[in-house]
Amino acid sequence: MRSAATPSSWFPELVRKEVPSGVDGLIDTAGIAEPASRAVRDGGRVATSRHGIQVSGDRGIVVKTTFPPLLETGGLRGRVVPAF
Repeated sequence: MRSAATPSSWFPELVRKEVPSGVDGLIDTAGIAEPASRAVRDGGRVATSRHGIQVSGDRGIVVKTTFPPLLETGGLRGRVVPAF
């Protein structure tokens, strides 16, 4: 069984088994765009919710930040409940 804690280590391999040439695009909401981009074909696209994500290599992958960070914009609010 694979560990859910480190999807960036097994996700690209799993995708490439199904789509050997890589997928056209990837939507990253977990902040793992750089390692997960190995699942994207050369010249593909990555949409991410984190600013400053870079994809290493010279594969022509375009990275766009498309989702504003919800905590920074007030779009997501948390409630703290004391636990005893």
